[in-house]
Amino acid sequence: MRVEVSPAQLRQDLPDGVARLMPSWAATLGRQHGARARDAQLASQATHTAAVESASTALSRWPRIVDAMTRLVAAYNTGFESETLHIAEDLSIPSRPVVTIRAGGADAPALVVTLEESMICTRRSDSGDQSCETEYRLRADRGDDETAAYVLQHWMEHL
Repeated sequence: MRVEVSPAQLRQDLPDGVARLMPSWAATLGRQHGARARDAQLASQATHTAAVESASTALSRWPRIVDAMTRLVAAYNTGFESETLHIAEDLSIPSRPVVTIRAGGADAPALVVTLEESMICTRRSDSGDQSCETEYRLRADRGDDETAAYVLQHWMEHL
């Protein structure tokens, strides 16, 4: 069984001469380290809370970003005068939605766009790698239409 004893109680249990010899620097150092540990815990909590809020905001923006991507694909197809690009959304993992934009047939280039917390990750389907090739941070100063264009434009230019 563990018994909690305060520093003041420890000093009271010591003979008078020994209690006076206990260095005050140790108590000061303990206070400083305790304050630093409490500050680190608060900072960690604040970082976690901000990350959760950021991911929640990203999830709420995702449908509007996908709508904007759909409009961009439609505009591209109109300009091409053919249904060249096809867009499909996969919501099988609600916290990690995926959009695939495919050009032409099954072997044609495709771009896979995934929302991962507060970041949009893209990869070409022909890369053979499932990891993120390019990361796009969702920024508050960039609207949903601008975000969709920012994510798709480079890939579309290289079709």
